[in-house]
Amino acid sequence: MKKINLKEWSDQVIISKERIAIPIMTHPGIDIIGKTVNDACINGDIHYQSIIALNGKYPSSATTVIMDL
Repeated sequence: MKKINLKEWSDQVIISKERIAIPIMTHPGIDIIGKTVNDACINGDIHYQSIIALNGKYPSSATTVIMDL
């Protein structure tokens, strides 16, 4: 996974004329990997895997997380 500088990224988004969409959806990723919400809430790796799976199926400019683990 490529590391990015979030400050630079957000500055570029703000000055760009192109608008981006960031869907707020996290729970479908849990379904994609066949886990439960409880699994994702108590296991950071499952939380991570659900976010990666969701981004793989629905690529977007950024992603959201279920909670701050």
